[in-house]
Amino acid sequence: MTKNNKQNMRNRIGYGSSYRKGASRDLKHKAEIGAVLGGQVWMITPDKKGLPSNPCVWMQAGVVEFKNCNNFYDCTTCKYDLGMKKKASQGRQPTWQEAMKRRSGMERICRHSLTNRIGTRRCAYDYECSHCDFDQFFEDVWTTRRGDAPGEVHRVKGFDIPMSYHFH
Repeated sequence: MTKNNKQNMRNRIGYGSSYRKGASRDLKHKAEIGAVLGGQVWMITPDKKGLPSNPCVWMQAGVVEFKNCNNFYDCTTCKYDLGMKKKASQGRQPTWQEAMKRRSGMERICRHSLTNRIGTRRCAYDYECSHCDFDQFFEDVWTTRRGDAPGEVHRVKGFDIPMSYHFH
């Protein structure tokens, strides 16, 4: 009885999902996401009430149902963003900007608010960031004044090495 309960028990892995051991026949079901690790089939189910810690802009726009950002909101180097743009260029789905444009005026959130860089701010330029004065100011001035720059730097063989950072 105890062994059976442990087998059927839900295990938590975080990120708003749960998993269970499965069999190869379970990989055909669409209700769960199948993965094989070390020859063992694992079935992963996203929780309905699971909230992402860093929601992707594609998710916030409503294009995808659940996606956590794992690239520090650097969409220019994100492989997921590149794949989604490719799908959008083929006409298979809207871009996140197009999805946000469909919202009413007060629900059109600035991309800097979507990425948690600033508080809630409305987009006044219809997601044409190249024409936006605030976007230009934010990228040129505000991001350079953040405290992320290393304070003390030592020069080692021609390279500036920050002392407060640890390299592996």
